[in-house]
Amino acid sequence: MRDLRPTWRSAWPVLVAIAAIAAVYAPPMLAGKFWAPGDGVIQVAPQRALAGWALAHGEFPFWNPYLFGGMPFFATAQVGMLSPLSWPGFFLALAAATNVTLGLGFAVMLAGFVAFTRTLGLPLLAGATAGTIFALGGFVTWYSGNPAILHALALLPWLLAALERHAQDDRPRWLALAALGATGMVLAGHPQTAAYGLLVAGAYALVRGGAPVSLAARVVALGLGVGMALVQLIPTLDLVAASQRRAISFEWLTIYSVPPLALPTHLFPFLYGSRDPSWLFPVPLWANVDWWGYLESYVGPVAWLLALTALGRWRERMVAFWAGVAAIGLLLTLGHYTPLYRLWALLPFVNQMPYASRHALELIFALAMLAAYGVAWLVERPAAARGALARAGGLLALLMGGMWVALLTYAPGFAARTQPFVDQAPGHPPGLLLASALAITQAAFWVPPLVLACAWLAARFRPGLVIVILAIDLWSFNRHQGVAYILPQAPQDLVLAPALDWSAGRSLTLTAQRYPDCQDCDVLAFLRRYHYPDLTLIWGEPTVNGYDAFLPGRYGRLLGMDSFGHAGEFDPTIWDPPHHALDLVGLGTFRLEPALAGQPAWRRRIASGRWQRLPDADGLVVLRNRTALPHAWRVAAARTLTPQAVDAAVRGQAPFAPLAEALVEEPLPPGRLTPGPAAAWSLSLNRMRVTTDGPGPGLVVVSSGFDAGWRAWDAAGRALPVLRVDALLTGVLVPAGPQTVSLAYAPPRWRLALGLALGSAALLLGLLGWL
Repeated sequence: MRDLRPTWRSAWPVLVAIAAIAAVYAPPMLAGKFWAPGDGVIQVAPQRALAGWALAHGEFPFWNPYLFGGMPFFATAQVGMLSPLSWPGFFLALAAATNVTLGLGFAVMLAGFVAFTRTLGLPLLAGATAGTIFALGGFVTWYSGNPAILHALALLPWLLAALERHAQDDRPRWLALAALGATGMVLAGHPQTAAYGLLVAGAYALVRGGAPVSLAARVVALGLGVGMALVQLIPTLDLVAASQRRAISFEWLTIYSVPPLALPTHLFPFLYGSRDPSWLFPVPLWANVDWWGYLESYVGPVAWLLALTALGRWRERMVAFWAGVAAIGLLLTLGHYTPLYRLWALLPFVNQMPYASRHALELIFALAMLAAYGVAWLVERPAAARGALARAGGLLALLMGGMWVALLTYAPGFAARTQPFVDQAPGHPPGLLLASALAITQAAFWVPPLVLACAWLAARFRPGLVIVILAIDLWSFNRHQGVAYILPQAPQDLVLAPALDWSAGRSLTLTAQRYPDCQDCDVLAFLRRYHYPDLTLIWGEPTVNGYDAFLPGRYGRLLGMDSFGHAGEFDPTIWDPPHHALDLVGLGTFRLEPALAGQPAWRRRIASGRWQRLPDADGLVVLRNRTALPHAWRVAAARTLTPQAVDAAVRGQAPFAPLAEALVEEPLPPGRLTPGPAAAWSLSLNRMRVTTDGPGPGLVVVSSGFDAGWRAWDAAGRALPVLRVDALLTGVLVPAGPQTVSLAYAPPRWRLALGLALGSAALLLGLLGWL
């Protein structure tokens, strides 16, 4: 076992790392913004706010009645209900919750890298360098608005540290910590990040070696750690099976593949311009949005210099391991540009996880660890490391020079092949933009070589200064290519007060706009104006559409939704009779832009009898749906059809009168249904109540999304059958006479999931006792 005693008299490298992270993330917060870019403000923050509200009112939120007419909530995973790292944010105001969970994630992450590298016997400078590279590299900063991703990543170095300690002294307690690390990564709430991280950890456990019994124990502990997270995984997998993620195409799987022509951005980060142009990097970002995945892979020339220096120790098993992980990660970021991804697409579970650029996780983590080994070598054995440093610096200098010559020589043709996003730089030919970005007079050309030269000199003579140069480089990248400048202002009046009153009906957001990617624009004002889901969760406004990775598949198909919940994208017939989907889910009002309302198709629709134009609000046209159905009704007849026939009837392709009959997909008990009054209201997120009366048995339809987890019982506690009705809704068979029916929701395999999680914990305890 290596000597783990400190090799530095102070912790100044760690303080530099903390200062570098604070330099990127603290200024926006001090300026009154909260760290929730992109998905953070339009999905994660509102959903976590709703979770906190439910917990504060004594309810564990299994169901979300506000999005898509009702869908599972706990099963969506990204809320991180069972993750201790999420808990502080559930009881704070919206802005404070996002900022606190962000800071907590980075604190755990940096401490994890220090702990892991110290376990390996590396100096503090190595751990601080690795932590800085990973925390400020493109992947983490790009997804920093999603606490589920950040918290899963924060636990990965701790998991590896536990595996390493077990390999060194073979004590069972390290297996327990490794299992808890695996559990925590899954419970953080982002299955894709957890899966990629656990694959790295599993490979590490195998490659690290040791006695066969010890090696097997590490692998089993990781498996049991995942088993303890089945309490979250099983509901999530059930939701995935019913969502649009059930089967995805290879094209979707490889979306945001990093094209080979973008690889030079690893060294020239402003090859395609800057997302936030300044006097230093004035060329605006002009690459096509589909290419933006390359931004996730950046770690800068300093990190590459240190990582390539470490390859001089390639005979060491773990250096070779991390080099292999980096190579595989880099290849996988290429997505459909490499045949390797066809093999990746054969793997179960992970082949349902899109965005090839997210393999930057493995790439950057491996580069961070290689850089740690490189720094340690330069500090501990500088004479031996200088040869490797010279070779690494020479290789990078050669690559930079060759790239610059080639790009300038072939700039026009190169730019044409990138499908430029010319709207961001109107009037400027892409070839000229590229030439301008790499002209010798532009900082985009001379800054990377200058940074490399300074880092090389520091590494040769004063290795401790390398982390300072690294921090400046990554700060500059995040200043111009990061997401800090599109953060929303901290809300002063955004009070969480969900109201479970369905009397106002549901409203549908329809807009030609997308989330604004701009500097100094009022993001919250934009979201409020359009009643943008999921922000409507904050004030308890139920919406027909929403924004969630697990959009219910059948619901999305019948409402013509794309993967982001924009209704009518693929089926504009939903707006016109005889399509029944919007009526069934209870669409009351929705808004659209005047320019869209002025198009011929919408002028015709507004003039029809289905829509009533209300006074404009916030400069938008507001329409009321005259044919919206109530929250509950009782039908006098039911037809049993195949799911395909039911969908066709809902689309208006076959006769269907929703208030008079129900379309079901399983045979009903014999007997005639009787009509009668019915009313429904929500008692809480997970519970509803229905009242009805009739001379005989009846079928009550509730305009709430169907899920197998719904259970119903009468006032005497007798269970009542719950079934899918009209493809989208929940139905309850009730006996004759006046009835008060209670409905409650929990994930359908919740008890099984909890039992398997407890069983895995018991097996882990047994394993530890046996060892």
